[in-house]
Amino acid sequence: MSIVIEVDNITVSYGQSEAIKNVSFEIQSGDFVGLVGSNGAGKTTLIKALLGLLPISSGEIKIFEQKIKQFNRWDKIDYLPQNIKSINPLFPATVEEVVFLGLLSSKKFPRHFSPNDKLRVEETLGYMRINNLKDKAISELSGGQQQRVLIARALVSKPEILILDEPTAALDSKSRDELMKLIKKLNCDFGITIILITHDTNIVCEYASKLMYLDRRMVFFGGVKEFYEKYNHGELLDEYGKHLISHQLK
Repeated sequence: MSIVIEVDNITVSYGQSEAIKNVSFEIQSGDFVGLVGSNGAGKTTLIKALLGLLPISSGEIKIFEQKIKQFNRWDKIDYLPQNIKSINPLFPATVEEVVFLGLLSSKKFPRHFSPNDKLRVEETLGYMRINNLKDKAISELSGGQQQRVLIARALVSKPEILILDEPTAALDSKSRDELMKLIKKLNCDFGITIILITHDTNIVCEYASKLMYLDRRMVFFGGVKEFYEKYNHGELLDEYGKHLISHQLK
């Protein structure tokens, strides 16, 4: 498999404070990476650096073998940020219209939608099992349904990398499980590389193929099973890492 993200010894700072330091890893095409760590460990900072939204103080990032400063194929990457808890009730768009918005980044001015675009949206709605909701206002949907719509909006542009920041945080257990099964299906059916930030150890154990554990520095990056075998006794881990281990051993 090819390397889609290569991070070499990067440091990201806010003023004089280092948010992450000397972080290195490689993510291969088709990986499903669970990114974990305590609050303030640098998870969102790392993602923003990967998306070119934060400058790095030192080190190097390559996306699809291009240095991030030269990289311009951002249509290959989609990002669902944290804290999309609800949609403004005054937002009038239907589910179908929201998913169409996912195609705008690939359109040149003047932006017009083609019959093929319409077909792609219909296929995406069907894949995400929300085609029955296409004419409903997105503000009328439940939290789980809204998350499916937002993932459909990302999926319709056919990204190769999908980054999700706590997508299940506001969902009940049933909605969480249904959404995670769909995300895993995207990973398996289309080979989309998934990076998922989560505090939910069950998600990491059940769905991710690799675990990235940050605590400002890289504590661990590798197979989920390998992590639990290596740190079974909890030495050298912060309180969050010990929580990961204890939760898995229950």
